[in-house]
Amino acid sequence: MPGLPEDGGHLYVIEKTRPADGLGLRLTLPDNSLFPPDAGILIGGFTTAEEVYYAAVMPGAVIDQGTLPVHEGQFYYALNPTSFYRKTPTYDIYNLVTGRTEIKDVIHLTFFSREKTPFGIPYHSFCRLIIRGNRLIYAR
Repeated sequence: MPGLPEDGGHLYVIEKTRPADGLGLRLTLPDNSLFPPDAGILIGGFTTAEEVYYAAVMPGAVIDQGTLPVHEGQFYYALNPTSFYRKTPTYDIYNLVTGRTEIKDVIHLTFFSREKTPFGIPYHSFCRLIIRGNRLIYAR
């Protein structure tokens, strides 16, 4: 798939059921789900993991992937449409007719982690944002 490094990408797999006392990976989003297309937005979350994996995928291309550090149970991801455009020019950030900054594409942004229950039992968790233009939709 375009956008993947030569050594490949990640495939996220979780257990069929989560432990009853496992909270799972959680995102914190602003009250307003819109963000300025030219500035992007900082997305945060809570986890019991040591790191959080992420992948941003649009139809036909992986536009970002990697790991995020966790500090005192929190992690942050800077969603930057301009950076996406530089990596994948099919991700449009300008209206070709008006020249104004405008986003219409859809991205699935997935976060994945290896969590622990309060008793130290490991399990896996994920959450997904759908980014439609400059709107965040938390797919819970």
